[in-house]
Amino acid sequence: MFLFDQANFNLKEVLDLIPGNICMLNEEGGIIYVNASWENFYRPGIVPNFPGLIVGSDYLDECARWEVISEEQIKGIWSVINGDRKIYVSVYLCHYLDQEKWFLLKAVSPLDKKGCMVLKFDVTEKKKTEEKYKINEAILKSLINNSPALIYMKDMDGKYTHVNKVFEQVVGAKKEKIIGKKPYEIFPWEMADRFVKNDRKVIGTRKPLIIEEQFCLDDQIKTFHCILFPLRDDGGNLIGIAGISMDITDRKIAEEKLQKYKKELEEALSLNEERLQLFFEASTDGIWDWNLQTNEMLFSPSWLESLGYQPDELEPDFDSWKSLIHPDDRPKIMTALNNHLQGKSEVYQCENRILQKDGTWRWNLDRGRVVKKDEMGRPLRMVGSDTDITRLKKAEFALRASEQNLAQAQEMACLGSWEMDVKQNSLLWSDEVYKIFGVDKNQFKPTFEACLTAVHPDDRWWVNEEKMKGIYEKKPYDINHRIVLPDGSQRIVHVKSKTLYDEKGNPERVVGTICDITEKKNAEENLKKSRQQLRDLSNKLQTIREEDKKRISREIHDELGQTLTAIKLDLTWLEKRIDVSEPSVKDKIKSIYSHIENSLGTVRRVSTELRPQVLDVMGFCEALQWQAEKFAENTSIQYKLNIEPERIRLQPELSTDLFRIFQEALTNVSRHSEATHVMIDFIENKSGYELSVRDNGVGISCSRIDHTSSLGLLGIRERALIWKGHVEINGVVGEGTNLTVQIPKDIK
Repeated sequence: MFLFDQANFNLKEVLDLIPGNICMLNEEGGIIYVNASWENFYRPGIVPNFPGLIVGSDYLDECARWEVISEEQIKGIWSVINGDRKIYVSVYLCHYLDQEKWFLLKAVSPLDKKGCMVLKFDVTEKKKTEEKYKINEAILKSLINNSPALIYMKDMDGKYTHVNKVFEQVVGAKKEKIIGKKPYEIFPWEMADRFVKNDRKVIGTRKPLIIEEQFCLDDQIKTFHCILFPLRDDGGNLIGIAGISMDITDRKIAEEKLQKYKKELEEALSLNEERLQLFFEASTDGIWDWNLQTNEMLFSPSWLESLGYQPDELEPDFDSWKSLIHPDDRPKIMTALNNHLQGKSEVYQCENRILQKDGTWRWNLDRGRVVKKDEMGRPLRMVGSDTDITRLKKAEFALRASEQNLAQAQEMACLGSWEMDVKQNSLLWSDEVYKIFGVDKNQFKPTFEACLTAVHPDDRWWVNEEKMKGIYEKKPYDINHRIVLPDGSQRIVHVKSKTLYDEKGNPERVVGTICDITEKKNAEENLKKSRQQLRDLSNKLQTIREEDKKRISREIHDELGQTLTAIKLDLTWLEKRIDVSEPSVKDKIKSIYSHIENSLGTVRRVSTELRPQVLDVMGFCEALQWQAEKFAENTSIQYKLNIEPERIRLQPELSTDLFRIFQEALTNVSRHSEATHVMIDFIENKSGYELSVRDNGVGISCSRIDHTSSLGLLGIRERALIWKGHVEINGVVGEGTNLTVQIPKDIK
């Protein structure tokens, strides 16, 4: 048995060589041995009045008195001394010589069960390393989980040992259901098999593998840039593989678009160059290029030819061109040129006359711009064009003459003008006003009272009221009213006036015009009749169109649909009888199938848009239900449909018109309302039928209801008028819009 007080010399020498602090305690807790490191560490006076922990000291009492270790640690050492445990271990933080130190404290029971050995090691650096490792591990974990790339690790058996959040999102499962599984247990077989083959390449070559992979996710083909590399332990042994995959689908699409755009740009550039060359050859405009350093000026051959000159008949310089300009126009041309060359104008432009070879003068529009400058900003090169504007100038001269004639014609127009002096209560009429009122200028004196007397008795009061409002309330005066001529006949006139005020705002004069619009009003009445006739004609045409749509829809659905189906069956027959192992043949067959399916879908869509079969087969109420469901499916707008009574039978023509009205109402809801819900009611009562569509959207404004551009609402009204129906549209901003159509019964 080894006893602390019988320790031989060699053992103590070995303990002195240990860098840790070691002491031996007897069964009373007294120190019977300390190694050199302990003796130095707990030497007397290391802190003021500290007696030291040396041989002969009561270790546990001194530790408690000087708080060298905690009470819990003292109890732990006592438990070893008393034989309650074989070993006690504690790691703790303390201050030693104004430094924070971490220590590992061990109390070990000797073989003779008496006393114990206390070992104390400085583990500060180890703790710091551990803390750094934890921080680095947390940072690495955060980087992996927050990376936009898909990151994973596998062991040598191909099982996943770690995946990040992006991997979870792509796979659609939490890592708890992924860790420990192989790709075959997670992905489709073909995809998993490709992953495993790549893993084997990395393991076989012991080198990273960089590839691009495509596979289908959420019904979309995704492209990933993948980096696979081997994982090794500290000894360099292969322990697995890791992978980083970045979704580059958008980048690949952008690259493809860029290549396509580049190709289109090159083609467009080539085409533009060709067009420019053709333009130079075909254009009669003069294209010129002026070198300001050499004074050389090149002209397009077509321009020279338009003036009657051959290319060798005119020197290619500025002075030759200037010599052709009319002498009276040269000063303004030089002024405009100098202003542009000095930077005072963005472009040079001037009209002038130019001499043709036959001696005649041609009007010309000269335009140009500086296209090249030196380092100091001085112009070096200027290009421009000369355009023949002879016809335009002749038209301009003719227009001026026409304007003069128009001014004279206005004096003779049948439009009367008048002026009233408010303060003097006097009235002046032009000759035409006398003619309108049917009175003799030499016998009738115009006054406000006389004018008011000529107004039709039923209109007199409100005409006078509007006149006073226009003068004293500054409201617009623009009205139509009737007048009675001396012979008893009636005319309709349009009167418009403006009041002029003095500096204090008091009315001074009223100036205005009066026009006989009797014929215009008569024409309007005739127009109303014509509109009714047009409406009847439109109804007839509309009925014909619906019948044509119905026939075309049936023919498209039956004939073209059956033909496409037959082609599809023939293609299936061919597929079974030819060798489709060749990838290109297989792909081409798939492509043909896809085109046929798309064509069938188009046939069904066009046929339905032309004429929904449910309207003819099932009836109007079922067509309402079908259209509402299709509307909700296309727009995600909820709906509620109420039909009272459940079975309502309508005339075929009426059901068609009401169905088209319903379609237009839903179209307006989807385009303009921003609604989330729509209420639909179709009710039959004793007097007729009522169709109502209400939404909870932004609400239509009053101005929009009657706006001329609201062709859809106009169409709804026209269809309702065919059946002597009534359309009412009400909108409240922020609350929604309500459209109600009422059709009386027994209308054919």
